[in-house]
Amino acid sequence: MSKNVFAVVGMWSGGLYLCEYHEESGQMVPVGLFGEKEIKCGQSFWDPKRQLLYATDEVPGRNALGGGGYATAWRIDPEKNTLSEFSRRCTLSENPSWICLEPSGEYALVTHFCAHWSGYTKIVQEPDGTYTSRVDVCDGALVLLRMNPDGSFGEVCDVVIHRGSGKPGQGAVPHLHAVICDPSGELFTVCDMGTDQVFSYRLNLEKGKLQFLDVFRAEDGAEPRLEVFDPKGQYLYTNNEGRPEVYSFRYNTASGTLERLCVCPTLPQEMQPEGRPFSPSDLILSPDARHLYTTIRVADQISVLQIEENGHLTRLQTVSSEGKKPKGIAFSPDGKYLFSANGESGTVTQFQVNADGTLEYLGIAVNIGGSPGNISFITLE
Repeated sequence: MSKNVFAVVGMWSGGLYLCEYHEESGQMVPVGLFGEKEIKCGQSFWDPKRQLLYATDEVPGRNALGGGGYATAWRIDPEKNTLSEFSRRCTLSENPSWICLEPSGEYALVTHFCAHWSGYTKIVQEPDGTYTSRVDVCDGALVLLRMNPDGSFGEVCDVVIHRGSGKPGQGAVPHLHAVICDPSGELFTVCDMGTDQVFSYRLNLEKGKLQFLDVFRAEDGAEPRLEVFDPKGQYLYTNNEGRPEVYSFRYNTASGTLERLCVCPTLPQEMQPEGRPFSPSDLILSPDARHLYTTIRVADQISVLQIEENGHLTRLQTVSSEGKKPKGIAFSPDGKYLFSANGESGTVTQFQVNADGTLEYLGIAVNIGGSPGNISFITLE
């Protein structure tokens, strides 16, 4: 049976850029930009069961005053080589950063990244009649949506509000960046960059409610960003935006507790930038689950980490992304190549994945313009 393979590049500058992907040659061929005014794509992923591309519209709100961003779903027409929006739902809080479909497909979990500049001043009258001012921030929320049978978004059925300290400095505002599900389908983890914490939850499918389980508190300024579960159900890995390092955890599905096993630097000492944020971005697991790959935006690098049998990590390689500010990375469907979306170069660069997990740049940079942020591969039978 013939199949069509595409790559969709989520654009931080606006829209979804569609490319054809030719598996035999490994060539990515640009088609065009869709939804430029409809979506500022923070994250996207392909659901092969429903044949839909889900993506966050990471904006503060429905208008200039806010009101919440959106979760969206898109269909691809392989005959016309087009993308069209299928479903859109306001997620109630600003800057929805990640969508996670739980295994049954009945619910979607959405995290929200409240920006540092979200503070606003309210005039408050006290019970004694005097007036004062209060600084408040937008809600950093984990939102649970029901999903309709056709894959469109239903109503919001539960909301968990995360709180920061409310004081100036790190930890003032929650920045929920990602939520993922473990292989058992029972445990969900949430990275909160703003408060330097990783939370764990359980979902009650019958009631459509989230239950808090536990929280891991990282060092101040670590800023946990993204997480990846080991498919065998033993380990969890997270990267940090505030520091060039990846954590390895042993986790307990029943209790949600996280036991940190190691802290692995992702840059050699001589490459670590001084006086600037490190801004690591993406974190993905190789198809054989033997290596992790992470991007470090400030250094314009991609690092390869080897996963040991005991879940510990060792940095194997650090290579140039061959573009500026690498944000999202993805493997080709056959795992032979790794592609890097370089946010300030407007390019997607291509690397061969060697047998030992190391990367080799092929000298190929696909120029799509704008600010590429993430990559999803789509296979249509």
